[in-house]
Amino acid sequence: MKLSGFTHLIRFTGKTSPIQVDASPLDSLVRFRRRLLLLGCLIAATLIGGSIWLLRVERQETLDAARREAIGLSRALEEHVARTFGEIDSTLELLCDSVEARGGLATVSPRVLNSMVQSASMRLMQTRTLMISNPRGEALAWSQDPEFVRTHPPVIAPITERPGGDLNIGSPQADPVSDHWQIPISRILRDNQGHIAGAVAALLNQAYFEGFYRDLGLPEGSIVEIIREDHELLIRHPFRQTELSGNLATSPVFLKFARQKDGSFTNAQAADEVVRLTAFQRLLNYPLIVTVGIPETQILSRWQREVWRVLLADTLLIGLLAAVLVLLDRDARTQAQQRAQLEQTNAELEQRVEERTAETRRNARELVELSYAISHDLRAPLRAIHGFASIIRDDESAKLSDFGKEALVRIQRASGNMETLIDDLLALLDLSRAPLKASPLDLITLAQDSLRQTNQRGQHESALTLAAPSILPVYADRQHCQLLLDHLFDFAWKMGVGEHNQLTLQTLSARNGFRIVLPRPPVLTTLDKLFEPFQTLKGRHGQFNTGINLALARRITERHHGSIQAHQGQSGEMSIEVWLGDPEPQTSNAHEPT
Repeated sequence: MKLSGFTHLIRFTGKTSPIQVDASPLDSLVRFRRRLLLLGCLIAATLIGGSIWLLRVERQETLDAARREAIGLSRALEEHVARTFGEIDSTLELLCDSVEARGGLATVSPRVLNSMVQSASMRLMQTRTLMISNPRGEALAWSQDPEFVRTHPPVIAPITERPGGDLNIGSPQADPVSDHWQIPISRILRDNQGHIAGAVAALLNQAYFEGFYRDLGLPEGSIVEIIREDHELLIRHPFRQTELSGNLATSPVFLKFARQKDGSFTNAQAADEVVRLTAFQRLLNYPLIVTVGIPETQILSRWQREVWRVLLADTLLIGLLAAVLVLLDRDARTQAQQRAQLEQTNAELEQRVEERTAETRRNARELVELSYAISHDLRAPLRAIHGFASIIRDDESAKLSDFGKEALVRIQRASGNMETLIDDLLALLDLSRAPLKASPLDLITLAQDSLRQTNQRGQHESALTLAAPSILPVYADRQHCQLLLDHLFDFAWKMGVGEHNQLTLQTLSARNGFRIVLPRPPVLTTLDKLFEPFQTLKGRHGQFNTGINLALARRITERHHGSIQAHQGQSGEMSIEVWLGDPEPQTSNAHEPT
């Protein structure tokens, strides 16, 4: 970026004055960057400060709304608890009056007591057991099944005088049958002299409150508690057995708000150290307190999402300002760096092209030298071995034993196999240098010619037959494709394809490919090594296959940018799938080194 000079408006003492700056392009760029940075900092500070102020206001409004909602919920729960305990208290008081009207507990028979308890229990669905006990807390009459009571007799704490009247709300105790806990609520029965004669008690089932509070749909992590005024926890939702015996004397309900009927506060409970907004209500007629605690994280979850959105927006805006500064700073230097890198890249590419060209020429020269060495240096001693073996067989056969004659036959056979191997190896090397001229072909015509030549080289009684569609179009080099089929059919004949020596030629689902199916071939190697050179295989006809023909087949498909694979079927047949690459015309006719 080039700056030759510009006019700046600078505010110092409340006046605006034009100042003409004559500076070099570098100095102008530095001054421009400084002022732009200052402007960006001012915008960023204003944006961040305003966002923080708005978020704090919204957070306080969210907490105030949640506090009002929690207080309203605690009032609704206080009404439910008061109604529940009021129904139980009224029932217990009626039972006490009935017993006293009949002359007291000592004069009423057990049968009448059981009848009274059974009749009263029909009105209390929230209790598990309604009973009349002696002063020791042992049941004299009960509302449950007699057989069940004999095995699990209901027991409450011994009856004693307590401040606050004849109604007593006991400590939670475990149900001996279920996993639920129950709270004993009792009223004292007195005799004619006013002494304690027994009690009428109900065991309030905690599951009754569990179902009710679960249906409220409180936020996750919320806690509902019912506490006695003497700091003992009676009911807790969700239920935790380890916390029912806890003493809540240090709760703000008893410390900070001991003289208030209702209120709210925020604190972290010792049980799980979760900060909750707690609202409470004291019952007027009973020494109970109802609390509702909602996790602050749940209350502020929506506000926290808003914080992230504001933070993201501020980050994007500040990042945009920073990007402008960075772009201005890097613009001039980037062009010079790009020129230097481009020149360096061009030099490296030219060097790599020269190295690759030299390597290609060296490989081509080594390929020619290898072909010459195989054709002359290996054939000469092989022909000498074969010739001397023939002379010994013709001229000295009378002096040789049967073992010697057999050894000469094996020498000649081995030299013949070596000659075949050399021919195959030269064919593989020549194939790598032959150019490609792809054109549309009918594979069926080429397959019939290759099959006829293969049968002429083999035995007539085991000639191959071919099952194929009427036409199978491919796009490939004719000479290479003919050679590919020759090698595949020659491999099939040498290995033996089955009882009827029938091959099946099929079209692949992919374009420009075909499949040859060989029923029950005796392959003596793994399929992944079938197309490697020099994999020696022996077929049913006793003929050996050196593996060069399949290596040549693979090389032909690779020259066409395709592939060849062998698959073993469940019934024993083997299929060879050939794909001759993209059917688009091949434009490259250059020789390719191995």
